[in-house]
Amino acid sequence: VNRGVWRVPPGGGTPVQVVQLPDDSFPNGNVLLGGKLYVADSNLATIWEINPYSSAAEGNTAEVWAQSPLIERNVAGAGFPGANGIQRFRRSFYVAATDKATIVEFPILRDGTSGSPSVYAETGVGCDDMAFDFFGNLYCASFFDTVLKIDKHGGVETVLEGGDLDGPTSVAFGRTWDDFLEIYVTNGSFPGFSAKNTPTLMRYRVGVPGAIPY
Repeated sequence: VNRGVWRVPPGGGTPVQVVQLPDDSFPNGNVLLGGKLYVADSNLATIWEINPYSSAAEGNTAEVWAQSPLIERNVAGAGFPGANGIQRFRRSFYVAATDKATIVEFPILRDGTSGSPSVYAETGVGCDDMAFDFFGNLYCASFFDTVLKIDKHGGVETVLEGGDLDGPTSVAFGRTWDDFLEIYVTNGSFPGFSAKNTPTLMRYRVGVPGAIPY
């Protein structure tokens, strides 16, 4: 088993293995901050910190940035993923703990280490990956054919449900003048889980811009 993280050059080309991870790991969502890549591990209840510009061939290794039972699977090695999507807003990382149907906040301390994590929201259904809008509302995709909106106080509402959604796995805001008030949603259409079998990329207007990267 070759578990790890790979870097694909812009425009395509040969992937480079950035780092090797343990055989029982399940690297999933990832986000960049301050020249480091932070990766949520669905099996090991871990957030890895990685230098994305080096390679495994050069001896690059992953460091544990945080671990917590709040992002564990309910049953080890079974069920839905533990830590799944990960995003940042201001001075915190937010991790979708899919099997527990929660969003967990990890504060980022001044020295770059993790503060004590806590449950930010209970979503009712497991979320996959997600995106913040400019005002701090979090939009998360759930493969139960829903997209949820979680406000700054942890309140949850369903903004999209059913219709053409088919196992949505990720949400991203547009970045151009034509689409900055819209979100893109990937439909995973997982075999054996989907009744539609229509993997697609969909676009929806939400009327607010995405968070500004900084």
